[in-house]
Amino acid sequence: MLMAGLLLAGACTPTGQEEGEYTLSSDKTSVNINEEVTFTVKSEEGRDVTSEWNFSDDTGIREGNRFGWSEPGTYTVTAVAKTNPALKAANTVTVTVSETEVTYTISCDKTEVKVNEEVTFTVTSSAGEDVTEAWNLCDESMCRVGNKFGWSEPGTHTVTAHSKANPEIEAENTITIEVSGSVYKLYADQDVVYVLDEVTFHVKEIIDGVEQEEDAYGFEAGIKGGERFSQFGAMANVFPEAGVYTVDAVKYDFKGAEIARAENTVEIIVKERDITGYEDRYYRRSLMAEGTGTNCTGCPAMAETIEYTETYLLPDRMIPLAFHLNDDACNVPLYRNFFILTNDYGIFAYPYYIIDWNLTYKSTSSDAEALKHSIEASQARYAQTPGLAVETTLSGRELTVKIKTTPRETAEYFLGAYIVEDDIYTEQSGADDGMMMQRNVAYYCLTEPEGNQDDLPEEGIGKYGRLGLEPLGTLEGEREYTYDYRFTIPTHEPIDHNLDNCRLVYFICKADATIEPYGYFCANAATCRLGQSQEYEFEPIYGE
Repeated sequence: MLMAGLLLAGACTPTGQEEGEYTLSSDKTSVNINEEVTFTVKSEEGRDVTSEWNFSDDTGIREGNRFGWSEPGTYTVTAVAKTNPALKAANTVTVTVSETEVTYTISCDKTEVKVNEEVTFTVTSSAGEDVTEAWNLCDESMCRVGNKFGWSEPGTHTVTAHSKANPEIEAENTITIEVSGSVYKLYADQDVVYVLDEVTFHVKEIIDGVEQEEDAYGFEAGIKGGERFSQFGAMANVFPEAGVYTVDAVKYDFKGAEIARAENTVEIIVKERDITGYEDRYYRRSLMAEGTGTNCTGCPAMAETIEYTETYLLPDRMIPLAFHLNDDACNVPLYRNFFILTNDYGIFAYPYYIIDWNLTYKSTSSDAEALKHSIEASQARYAQTPGLAVETTLSGRELTVKIKTTPRETAEYFLGAYIVEDDIYTEQSGADDGMMMQRNVAYYCLTEPEGNQDDLPEEGIGKYGRLGLEPLGTLEGEREYTYDYRFTIPTHEPIDHNLDNCRLVYFICKADATIEPYGYFCANAATCRLGQSQEYEFEPIYGE
């Protein structure tokens, strides 16, 4: 009986939090107002188990293991295991907070750089502590990811610093960076044409931010990685087949060595002239994964761009899905995808968007025409659109979902389904009066095969990883498949979900080893209010 009791007791303690003595420590015990303290929990063997523990003080449970206090006084900090509240650290830590308020300054390693040359920024407290990792660094257009970055255009840029934990705390100073140098830009006289239409290209030099009137001489335009269109004179080409062509421009010396390159590429969408025979073509929408955040000063501009593109440029052709970084990140369970996507797609600023999980169509620009072109290009590169339909029922908080899909060709596919919420009125940096109505915020994933996203690492998700895709295997073309899901919508704190504002965003991806970074792309997407249904939709028929 004694042995059974011991086994039972052991089974109640999660792996990684075995019974034993755990020690709580801090990097300092005497600080000023708003100066942050880092707390650590270690096991008897010296193993750092901080991520598995919650921290509390006299005011309640704190977020993370690094925090400060806005009022002077003496505070006692305790630690409790996240998955076993009965397991506590053997000791407490007392922190004394003095009246003097901590201030912060931003510095950098250089203030005059060339185009694309990176600058490293550092944020330091008045106590001499390097707190860079706990701060956001922003310029006049966006908040950047990390503390080392550059600019692709010449000009003057002002960098500010804001505390991640409390956006009201800012560095006392700003840094002005002067960016100079020449860059080259490639232009096309049209980017959407029909088969056998001619497209003319030209390159302009931009010197210290001023575009020169004359065309830059000596460049050759061509299919990226392929044949050149011309070596001298006008750069023009006729495209004999429908498709999406990525064009670049390069300048070579007399030995054939590259000496200059246009900083951008141009995508030319070539359409078929004959549009008959599409009566049964499934309606195509693109998935737009967006990374936004409460402390992002550029996010309101991106939201306006998305709304404008949805309303006026490409009505009903895009499905936004926002991975939102909140002040209190735990309020949005899928917030980790924000960081995962920046890592895996090499995005170093936010807000950002990614069209159809294709590395080619990522951007941090709030340019509506560029967004429109990316969506059109993504849709033009694949014609065998799979059909999507859904039936949902909502009883209280119990949701049932039946997703139907009919592929047009036999291939390997993946399915994704998320619950998003619209019209969430929250604080927002850069917005009028500091408040904004958030839309498309992803809260829960129905197709995630590996459980709670909050438990996933931040370093990346890898091929076919943890974006909430369920592998469907190989599906036969022209055959319907159905997939059923049940989900209980949790109560949300501090403000519960408005279920009338919640939707299902669902999408199907096709395996394609040529698409980076994951080896698949979104072949179609749709959305439906919870409790409603959606039938298959087809492309409209247009006359000549």
